[in-house]
Amino acid sequence: MHALLLLAVLLVICPLASQIPMAVLAGILITVGIGIVDSKGLRHAPSAPRGDASVMVVVLLMTMFVDLMNAVAVGMVMAAMILLKRMSDLDPATHSPLVEVSSHRTWMPSLTEAAEVLSGVCLVELHGALFFGNAGPLQCQFEGVEKTAQAVVLHMGDVRYLDQSGVYMLAELVGDLNKNGTEVFVGGLRQEPAEITANLEVAPGAIPAGHIFDRPEEAIKAAAKWVRVAQSMAPERPSDAPAPAREAVDV
Repeated sequence: MHALLLLAVLLVICPLASQIPMAVLAGILITVGIGIVDSKGLRHAPSAPRGDASVMVVVLLMTMFVDLMNAVAVGMVMAAMILLKRMSDLDPATHSPLVEVSSHRTWMPSLTEAAEVLSGVCLVELHGALFFGNAGPLQCQFEGVEKTAQAVVLHMGDVRYLDQSGVYMLAELVGDLNKNGTEVFVGGLRQEPAEITANLEVAPGAIPAGHIFDRPEEAIKAAAKWVRVAQSMAPERPSDAPAPAREAVDV
C-alpha cells in the first residue's frame, strides 16, 4: 500500500513538487535527518559493545560523506560479520543460533508450592542469541504471554549473546509489559549479557536492580511474593491507584 502511494505521488505530484523552492526542501531534509538520528544509540556508544559502536560510527560517517544506500549496505555486512565472529567464539555444543521462547506458562512446580506461587506469575524461557536479526520475531513470540499475568519471569540462563539491538528490543518488551501493569523479573543472566544490559541501562534500568537474580528460582519466588502483595492490596485501593513500589523483594 505504501509503495502504491509513493508511486502515485511520483506520477501525479512530481510536476508540482518541482516547483517547491530548494530552501523549503532543504528544511524538510534537515528535519528528516534529525528524526532518523539514533540519539539513544549515540548516548550509549561509549558503553556499547565495540563491534556495535563501530558499525554505528561507520554507517553515520558513510551517510554523511557518501550516501544512505551504501551506508546501509556496508552496515549490514559489518553487523553480519561481527555476529558470525561472536557466535563462532561460543561453545558450539551449548548454544543455538537464534533466540526462541520455549515456553510461557504459569509456574507450578509441585502441589506443595502451588498455594504459594500464584497463577499470576508467568515464566518465559529464552534460549540462544538475541541480536538485530531476530528481534522482530521475538516481539511476536512475546505476544503469546498470558495477558492476565501480573508478573513475568525471564529465564535467561541459556542466552549467551546479546547485541545492542537485542538489548533495546528487550527493553521495549519490558516497557510494554510494565504499561499493562505487569512486573518483570530476570533470573540466571550470564556474565557477558549482564554486563551489556547494565552498560545500556536496561538491567538494571528498565528492569529494577531488585528484580534481577542470579538464579531463576529466586526470581520466581520474588515474583510470586510481589503478586501476593499486589493482590492483598487490590481490595484496599482504588483501581487507578499505583501498584506496589518497584523495589527489591526479599526471598
